Amino acid sequence: MIRSLMSACIAGALVVGCVSIDPGLPTAAPSLPIPTGVETLPPIPQTQEPATSAPTDDPTLPPESTPSIEPSVAPSEQPTDGPLPTAQSTPGGVENYGAATPLINDGFNDPTSGWGVGTNDGGSVAYGDGTLEIATATEGAWEWTRIMTGSTDNAVHVETLWEPTGSGYQGLLCANSDDELWGAEANENGNYRFIRLDAEGAHVLAEGQIEELAVSEFGNARLAVDCAGTGAGTFKMQISSAGTNVGTEWFAEPGEGPESFDRVGIYAESTGHPYSLSVDFVLAFGGDGDTSMSPEAVELMTHIPADWQPDCFDAFASYYATGWQADILCQLFDGRSDYAEYTTFDTKANMDAYFNYVLGKWPLPAPSESCESGPFQGGYTIGGEPAGQLLCTEHVTGTQLVWTHDDLLIFSQLIDNDGSYPDMYADWLIAGPN
Repeated sequence: MIRSLMSACIAGALVVGCVSIDPGLPTAAPSLPIPTGVETLPPIPQTQEPATSAPTDDPTLPPESTPSIEPSVAPSEQPTDGPLPTAQSTPGGVENYGAATPLINDGFNDPTSGWGVGTNDGGSVAYGDGTLEIATATEGAWEWTRIMTGSTDNAVHVETLWEPTGSGYQGLLCANSDDELWGAEANENGNYRFIRLDAEGAHVLAEGQIEELAVSEFGNARLAVDCAGTGAGTFKMQISSAGTNVGTEWFAEPGEGPESFDRVGIYAESTGHPYSLSVDFVLAFGGDGDTSMSPEAVELMTHIPADWQPDCFDAFASYYATGWQADILCQLFDGRSDYAEYTTFDTKANMDAYFNYVLGKWPLPAPSESCESGPFQGGYTIGGEPAGQLLCTEHVTGTQLVWTHDDLLIFSQLIDNDGSYPDMYADWLIAGPN
């Protein structure tokens, strides 16, 4: 019931800190164009001040060890005695594993940040221009590299945005030693596998398929992996498409798995040759496994329509959302918009900068007169008073409606996979924040 794949392995070490990742192609954010119009909303009876806290610098510590190349092993595969188990589908979407403290925020702009690099029989790992580049040497070969988090946590959340070339699996790992690492991977078609790495190779624990894990039309893919150790209960892992509420869990046998985690890693395995992986970011969060919402998230939830709140969960804001305080993602089931996301910021300047980033990444198509009828960019009012910025435009799948609330410092986004501007507009009229 276990399949093994064996090749080279690489290890490194580092500690840094902060934020999250969003879908799409990263681009520089231009200055905001002059608004082309104004939408209006009816006055809101009352508002509350946003929950904010003073921004802090990301903690940065020196590497705990020098990156090194581990001995390589020739690729091999052992036959299985039967079909692999299928991971248990997550009821209601992605589960909260209680990891919300920023640990790692690495955009690979510093070639000395600590990831293991070099060349061996399995392939190579090297820093690129703001990326980490992994290439396998032959079909069936694999490479892994890891980094220390600088903390020991009962639960970790790791996510990334990367661009694979060729056919293969790319994954994220969690561990408390280099002798045994755990994680999950997905290929270009959205086929996923939960794996365990040890001296004998990569053991596939369970596998399945999630459409949202497939490589997008832009050539990139999003992945998030959660691990909860025995210190938080039964060891379990979760794979999901970062930024969505679509995921699957795998549960270990009682007593199996690590108690906690102090390192995370990247894994790449080719199923065809040539195969390579360009990693844009790796972000990691840790925690003690407490799944209760942060005070900031609890406050943010009060600004979301009550009918939507049962379908919302504590999430992670975009990598580009500097100064975010809390983030809540909602998967909607009313037949109109598919997702709603709410993010609080520490300052209006940071909130507006993130709006500018989204505006720059998604240029406005031929504008219409209103978000109700098509693409639109401008402002909106509440009770006749300017309230914030508004953008309606295309998205990876379908369309999006984005707006800011200046008084509450809340950035919000609706996504409709069917691409209906009228449906998003109808949801916006009731979506808050208020």
